[in-house]
Amino acid sequence: DLVKGKRMLALAPGANWPGKIWHLSAYTKLINLLTEEFDGACLLGGPNDVQRSEEILQGANLPTYNLCGTTSLLETARCLAGAKAFVGNDSGVGHMAAALSIPTLTVFGEGEPNRYRPWGDRAKIILSPEKDLVKLPAESVAQALREHLEALKLN
Repeated sequence: DLVKGKRMLALAPGANWPGKIWHLSAYTKLINLLTEEFDGACLLGGPNDVQRSEEILQGANLPTYNLCGTTSLLETARCLAGAKAFVGNDSGVGHMAAALSIPTLTVFGEGEPNRYRPWGDRAKIILSPEKDLVKLPAESVAQALREHLEALKLN
């Protein structure tokens, strides 16, 4: 019930291989760029994401909850269902968010977004320059999320 009554941003900083993982400082910067749009953030993922999520927490200017490695799939779905939006790497959590009709923005570096992206009328993707996530600035992701929410009349 962390998200009840709050404008929460759900984030999933993990993925199944390094080429799919947006750099951690970008997630922290994204949280800090969205302080007017959200009241807090929750980090979702498995046990392998605990350490990276702790790094994201260090510089976050919003209340941010690290739920990585502590929630079942059903509990993750419940957190997503209460979120205003989701941003994450190409991973299963993004597919869950899209399936729940949560406004979803998936960052893509390597991979085939036209084949593996989350689908749905509230799911969007943002491609990194040259398929290199290091070259995708947090400002671009924040702007893409704002535009996505505006298009859905949720901003």
